[in-house]
Amino acid sequence: MRILHLVHRYYPAVGGTERMIGRISEALTTAGHSVTVATSSAIDFDSVWRRAGQQVNEPHQVHNGVDIRYFAARYLPFARWSYPAVRLLGGGLGRFRVTRPLAYKMARLTPWLPALADWLKSNAGCGQFDVVAAMGVTFEGVIATGVSFAQRENIPIIIYPLLHLGADSKPGTDPLSRFYTLPHQLGLISEADAVIATSQTEADFLIKAGIAGDKITAVGPGIDPHEVRGGDGERLRQRLGLKTQTPIILALGSQTADKGFVDIIHALTQVWSSNQAAHLIFAGAPSPLVERQIEAVPTPFRQNLTQMGQVDDPTRRDLLAAADIFCLPSRTESFGIVYLEAWLYRKPVVAARTWGVAGDVVVDGQDGLIVPFGDPEQLAQALLTLLDDSSLREKLGLAGYKKTMSNHTWAVKMPRITAVYEHFASRGSR
Repeated sequence: MRILHLVHRYYPAVGGTERMIGRISEALTTAGHSVTVATSSAIDFDSVWRRAGQQVNEPHQVHNGVDIRYFAARYLPFARWSYPAVRLLGGGLGRFRVTRPLAYKMARLTPWLPALADWLKSNAGCGQFDVVAAMGVTFEGVIATGVSFAQRENIPIIIYPLLHLGADSKPGTDPLSRFYTLPHQLGLISEADAVIATSQTEADFLIKAGIAGDKITAVGPGIDPHEVRGGDGERLRQRLGLKTQTPIILALGSQTADKGFVDIIHALTQVWSSNQAAHLIFAGAPSPLVERQIEAVPTPFRQNLTQMGQVDDPTRRDLLAAADIFCLPSRTESFGIVYLEAWLYRKPVVAARTWGVAGDVVVDGQDGLIVPFGDPEQLAQALLTLLDDSSLREKLGLAGYKKTMSNHTWAVKMPRITAVYEHFASRGSR
């Protein structure tokens, strides 16, 4: 198969979506297929939508057999305000049939990659690819470009929506999740020949939104155990000067309020106030808000928190090996690969009651603990429960390990994903 993957960021950018599309691309390449990834040149997340952060300088490179094409983004004036405004306006226009074409045109601005569209018109003509796949509906500009190209060239297109369905009483109803379920975004998904959902919850939501159920396959991302294992917890403890008997709580991810990092700080302050020993480690891209919250931690407790920022893969593995509890009460996970990584080290996880994670990935009391998003008190209680009960930590971590090895490795997931590609590539046209 000759495959074109479209995504808002790719290697060397780091993130859950980037890891997922990277692993799928490399697995398909290893299996003998030709994979081209077309993406923005943004390395930092903010660089997708505003002029900030690092960019890839070269327009083309090959990484692990995958042919990568980078395209510079153009930015709206006053992007901090205009970018979300355009998205919301497009969502409003998408509600009505008469204005929906305008909504799709506006979607091309989120993000705005005119060079990608030009490349598809001039260099990726009919016959060069057998199937197109696009990932991440919140960056609908990429998907809109892919849908337009696939329809023009009569090529089947597969969409991975990666919806964040929020932590409200119903999926897709809180303010954050609305950015992933705007009418024109769902309209773009409906144009796909196939949809690969990350969970059954996401699949059910899409069906209720009007997407044909026979288009949808619920697979979700996987993990390669040999790439995650090998961490040395004692090495990490020695590096940080931590005693062996001090429990470590690890939070790993982009350090934002939506990922639960602010709640973790407030919860640990309560844990420390109860005289419970625990050392909190933050790893991942910091944010100004979280940095301010760290500075506000009472002085007596400040020594119990280590901010490591962005870490390399060996350090990431050492952190997972050293941790006693993995804590990420996030409301912005469509699946949460990092929970699988923690389980490979047989660590109990604490997650938020979020659609697509609670039940689909983490089962409360079986392989982790689920708490309401935005509730530091209940989060503190869950952490105290695990800190007080080593046998419970061992039980939850072992159950998560067994589930990961049986259900969530790429060896299990890739045959199902490949089958979707092969089915549509064999058809020759949409």
